[in-house]
Amino acid sequence: MCSAGYLLQPRVGRRQSNCQRTKYAPSPGGWVTKMLVFLVLFSFVASSSESGVTPSSRSDRLRTSVSKSYPFSTKSSPKFIQNQKPSADMADVEDEAVERIKPFKFTQSSYSGSIPENSPGKVHVVPDSKMGLYVNQTLFGPGGPYTMRFRIKAGDPEDFFKAEAELVGDFIFLIVRTRTSNLNVLNRERTTNYELDIRARVREARGAKGAKRPHGNRIKGFPDPKTILRVTVVDTNDLNPFFQPPIYTFSVPEDTPLHTSIGQVRAEDADDGINGEIYYSILGSYLPSIFAVDPITGILSLTRPLSFKEEPTHRQTIVAQDRGAKPTYASGQADTAAVTVHVEQVNLHDPVMQIQHLPELIEQSNADIYAIIRITDPDPDRHGEVESVEIIEGDTDAHFRIRPSNDDKKEFNIEVLQLLDREIAPYGYNLTIKAVDRGIPPRIYYQNTHVQLADLNDHAPVFDHEVYEVKVKENAPINTPLVRLKVSDEDSGRNARVKLNIAAGNENKQFRIDPKSGVLFVAQPLDAETRSSYTLSVSAFDDASAGMRKQSAAKVRVLVEDVNDNDPMFESSEKVIFFNENEQPGTRVMRLNAMDADSGENGYISYSIANLNEVPFEIDHFTGIIKSKWLIDFESDQHEYRLVVRASDWGTPYRRQAELRLTIRIRDINDNRPQFERMGCVGEIARDVGVGTELITLSALDFDAGNLISYRIVSGNADGCFGLDQNTGVISVVCDLRTLPMRERVLNVTATDGQHFSDVTPVIIKLTSESSGRKGSRKGYSSVFSAIGTDDSLFACEETDVAKRLTDTLALVARNNQIDSTNEDVFQASGARFMRGQNVHQPEFDVQQMPREIKVNETMPSGSILLKTLILVLARSYSYIH
Repeated sequence: MCSAGYLLQPRVGRRQSNCQRTKYAPSPGGWVTKMLVFLVLFSFVASSSESGVTPSSRSDRLRTSVSKSYPFSTKSSPKFIQNQKPSADMADVEDEAVERIKPFKFTQSSYSGSIPENSPGKVHVVPDSKMGLYVNQTLFGPGGPYTMRFRIKAGDPEDFFKAEAELVGDFIFLIVRTRTSNLNVLNRERTTNYELDIRARVREARGAKGAKRPHGNRIKGFPDPKTILRVTVVDTNDLNPFFQPPIYTFSVPEDTPLHTSIGQVRAEDADDGINGEIYYSILGSYLPSIFAVDPITGILSLTRPLSFKEEPTHRQTIVAQDRGAKPTYASGQADTAAVTVHVEQVNLHDPVMQIQHLPELIEQSNADIYAIIRITDPDPDRHGEVESVEIIEGDTDAHFRIRPSNDDKKEFNIEVLQLLDREIAPYGYNLTIKAVDRGIPPRIYYQNTHVQLADLNDHAPVFDHEVYEVKVKENAPINTPLVRLKVSDEDSGRNARVKLNIAAGNENKQFRIDPKSGVLFVAQPLDAETRSSYTLSVSAFDDASAGMRKQSAAKVRVLVEDVNDNDPMFESSEKVIFFNENEQPGTRVMRLNAMDADSGENGYISYSIANLNEVPFEIDHFTGIIKSKWLIDFESDQHEYRLVVRASDWGTPYRRQAELRLTIRIRDINDNRPQFERMGCVGEIARDVGVGTELITLSALDFDAGNLISYRIVSGNADGCFGLDQNTGVISVVCDLRTLPMRERVLNVTATDGQHFSDVTPVIIKLTSESSGRKGSRKGYSSVFSAIGTDDSLFACEETDVAKRLTDTLALVARNNQIDSTNEDVFQASGARFMRGQNVHQPEFDVQQMPREIKVNETMPSGSILLKTLILVLARSYSYIH
């Protein structure tokens, strides 16, 4: 026994005690209660020794009497009890009292747990570890004198949570759940974490003798155990993205380069993690679009050239959507933003000048027009209009001026304002002309022209016509006479002798004129496809002295008539293109364009496909557009089609044609989803398997070639106790399964090729308590199910026929694409080429004489002959093999 004023503390071993210098607080009841407790204790010991009560019965009676009056502390006893010699019965009483005042405390001073936001009532907080405290099962068990209750003292101002106690063995579990009476819900965007201050209260058991309340009286003087629970509210993707602002307007010049960023749209999502990651797209992006949007940043860029003339304003709808899966109660809608792009017209081309002028000007002449200026500017609208044309250098005395023509807004005349004097300007005038268009910004073009002055003559030669017109076939031979130009001169003598020459328009020397007779001849072969008309400026000058010679000029317009002397021509004789599989029938593949330099019916072209074997393509005879005839599947049809396309003109006396060998290669697209070889696997594993144990290997196949398949767990693995290798599909254990409270775990697994996802297959894992007895139990599965797994696991799975279907498909592809030398594509023969004896056959090797392989010694010197072979030529005329 301890002396007065000190608290009794337990020690190891029976009938042992230790008195420590620890003051205790005065208990309720005062000095009278303390005296009553020890008098009852003393009388009970004395009566027990006299009546022969057994120690066990005495201790039970003592426990009852003490618990009624003073259950958790013992004050200093009177001197007559302190002086008593301790007996065996008194030691039992001390041990009983020590056991009763043993302090309680939680297993941890703080815990952590999580709960989804928007959880309804009676949803429990999932803790990271076991929460609660150990107690004496005799005192707090069924029929015991005490109970324990938990309450949340602080940290829950909105009264979301409720704490409950559950006794299991000698451990009272702390369970925290949401209240059903609260109309508000948890909102992670408003409050992410809660720190709950939880206290435990010890009360007398319900219905205990002397209890004044239905739940029992609270035990006063006993410290309440306390702990902290930190609750994390988990996001559930309950919010949709939204644009701010919802309307965007951008202005872009029409000459903006492709792939240039023109603006950025922004959307916000208050959700966390993947639920808050926003993906942007263009509404209706399956259609061709001039713009593209970056799915991550929302930057809008240009994918096709802009044209203000075709479409000055573009309107697009941008869609923002997060990556998270929507819960059942969420709307799951995406937000949209309206984007308007205004195309700004720009000035792209210079106003290019072409000047046609007289060879020279006679001094003191009355010539009004020296030259004609034609301006070419392909820009549309005001950008292609001419603002001004002026002389900026070379005419300081203002002898010339430029005025617009009355007929054409882009034609200007260089006029002579004053009589010219060759003695003042013996070398003529070098004029610098500037042309400015009306574009924004305006563009300027400069060009120089030289004005040559000739000396005076009284009369000039005169043509009988100012303009001559003549037509000639393009196949006219050289020296064919075209027209005679008659010239007269009123002068006499040498001043009347007139000579003619072609002053302008004959740059390539296509024509020549007899200087005396004035007959115009063909000097070079003509080609209507190169140039169909010529405007020749013919000058006639007399033989007067240099100071008196006069001249005149006339125009000769020569029209070259076309004949069918050109074959249609493709850009190349062979072409290889790609076409996507699964395109709808009638999809445009490409447009072939053959050019015929001839004109009229000689230049009209029609197209045809010369293949005799049926091919899945057709061509429009007039436009040359090739379209698909039926749907082509890369996984089962041919991968390559070889077409011979012919282009024929309508010329006479016979048609001319050309051929193009077109190879269409089918491009494989990712149009198949991965499929599992086995689905619906159910297996058992023992809880005592080690971390890292491989349980099952899942396998998925993809009918598309070259796709890499990865695996992922969709749901059922919130605690991360199971791992899935995303490359191999191996499911393994990554935590201690003995800590899991459930008996069965369902893992929902999917496979993806980066674009498409397979159907989710469940893997049901049943947790057993024993690890023996499973070996050798893989027999008895039907052909539909198969047993797979390891020594530590056994799974029954439903077999699919994916592998068989893939094997059959690959075999079909191999047959369709098998190259057979005896089954080459057959094409219609070109009769016109055979009739004209053209070289239409290619050389062929003598296959029987060709070896299948050639072995060469590495020491053979350079230049050694390895093979001599025979080549067959079917051409009718001489053919040389290179």
